[in-house]
Amino acid sequence: MALRSSWLVGCWLLGCAGARGVPPPQEPSVEARLRGGGWALLDVQVRSKGAASLATVEELSFAGADGSRVTATRVRPQGPGPFAGVLWVHWLGDAATSNHTEFLSEAVELAQHGVVSLLVDALWSAPGWYQARIPEADFAASIAQAKSLVRALSLLSAEPGVDGARLGVVGHDYGAMHAILAGAVEHRPRAWVLVTATPHFSDWAFYGPKPKDAQAYRVTMARLDPVAFIGQLTGAVLLQFAVHDAYVPPSAATALAAAAPPGHTVRSYDTDHSLNVPQARAERLAFLRGALLLP
Repeated sequence: MALRSSWLVGCWLLGCAGARGVPPPQEPSVEARLRGGGWALLDVQVRSKGAASLATVEELSFAGADGSRVTATRVRPQGPGPFAGVLWVHWLGDAATSNHTEFLSEAVELAQHGVVSLLVDALWSAPGWYQARIPEADFAASIAQAKSLVRALSLLSAEPGVDGARLGVVGHDYGAMHAILAGAVEHRPRAWVLVTATPHFSDWAFYGPKPKDAQAYRVTMARLDPVAFIGQLTGAVLLQFAVHDAYVPPSAATALAAAAPPGHTVRSYDTDHSLNVPQARAERLAFLRGALLLP
C-alpha cells in the first residue's frame, strides 16, 4: 500500500510538472555566445609581402569565427620590438574604403612609432553586402563578426615583439560598434578609438531590406547594442563624432558617450559621417601615441 501511494504521489508530481510545462532553457547571454566554442587554430596564411616607409606590409588571412576566413593586412615595423599593437576595423561607406585599406596610411605612420597593426576586412567589406543581407540573420552575423575581432586581437597579441599590455582598437561606423561588442569579453586593449558609432544596431537596420517583424528585430538586436556594452571597455576611450552626420544625430552621440567608461574623451568635427578630415586623423593618432606610450 505504501509503495502504491508513493507511486501515485510521484505520478501526481510528474503530472503537475507536465501541466505547468518545463520552462525553456535560458538563452545564452551575449557574453556567453562570444566566449562559446568553435575556437579553431588561427591558421594564418600569408599571401604576399611588401614594404612601405620602413615597415613590412603583409596580405594574409586567418581563421575567423564559425568557419569563416578573414582577410587582413599586417603592418610591422623593422626590428625586434618591443611594439604596441593596434587592430583597425573599417566602416561601411564609400566602396573604395569599406575594407581594410581605410586606415592603412595611419597604420604605416604608426609603424614608425613602434606599432604593429592588423587591418581586417569585416563582413560588410563584401560588395553589396548591406542590400543582400537577410535582416533576420543580423544577430548571428554580428556575434560571429565580434568573435572574429576577438580572434584578430589574439593574432595581434601573439605577434613577435608585441607587448600584450599595449594593445589598441580603432573602429569606424559598424567597425566601432562591433569592436565595442568584442570588448564585452576582450579586455586586453588599453586604448579604444570609436569613430561615428551609434548606440543601437537597429538605428542602421532599416535603410535597406526590412525585417519581417520590425519590433521583434529591434528586441533581438537590442541585446547587442553598443550602448549596453561600451561601459565594459577597459583603458582609455576616445569617441569621435561628426557635427553634420546624417546617420548619427547629436542625441545618439550623447547617449553613447553617456554610457562610456569614466574618463573617456569626446571630440566633434565640422564634417560628415566619413570623418575624413586631417584634424580627426591627427587627434586619433595623438591619442593612440599617448595611451599606448609611444615615442
